[in-house]
Amino acid sequence: MALIPKNLKELKMHLKDPLFKNSYYILLTSGSISFFGLVFWIIVARFYSPENVGLASAILSMSQLICAFSTLGLNYSVIRFFSQRDDRIKMINSCFSLVGLSTMIFTIIVIITLPYWSPTLLSLRENYFLLVSFAVLTVLYSLFSLQSNVFIAARVMKLSFLQNLIFNLLRTPLPLFFISFGVLGIVSSWTVATAIAFLIGSLWLIPKVLPEYKRVLKLNKRILLEIMPYSFGNYVSGVLGSLPT
Repeated sequence: MALIPKNLKELKMHLKDPLFKNSYYILLTSGSISFFGLVFWIIVARFYSPENVGLASAILSMSQLICAFSTLGLNYSVIRFFSQRDDRIKMINSCFSLVGLSTMIFTIIVIITLPYWSPTLLSLRENYFLLVSFAVLTVLYSLFSLQSNVFIAARVMKLSFLQNLIFNLLRTPLPLFFISFGVLGIVSSWTVATAIAFLIGSLWLIPKVLPEYKRVLKLNKRILLEIMPYSFGNYVSGVLGSLPT
């Protein structure tokens, strides 16, 4: 059983322990996401019409649902195999490439089939700028989420916390600048914040974990064949587990 620190020296040792340190960063990340998410929707509800809030909420929920189906379980594989492979950079790039491709495919399918399962959201197809913002957000958010798993796998959760903090600090005030755009302003707030946070993760944060990292959009068949059985098993389990919700 872990002992409660009794003095400053023990507290410093406690906080240096990777297990506790990463656990606290996970708590901080979850807490900041919940807090800033609440603030974001308070701002949106205060300055936007109920119709815009409702439609934006549905669009963003649909985007996150697509992301959940598009990961193909590779988020689990990144954590599982990161420390065991010498070709981890190729593995990460293959995962990013496949998740990006699958997200684009799922997004196109959803947009085409909207009349069959959500006629209310057909306005998404009628507004070109809203449609592009939604598509870009969905792809980037899938990749953004996968980046967090890279930091978990490398046991540097402080980078995941930092990236999510950047995303939330950008996303929260942006609706105030886009009020005149209506529902597009709400969705674009997420899109802009996600794009910036993802670029910072790619160009600055991941190289801190892998100094030689260079992003290459390439599918390595050998690596994917080795990790996909594990990925797909967890993917099916995760989908079945989330279906009731």
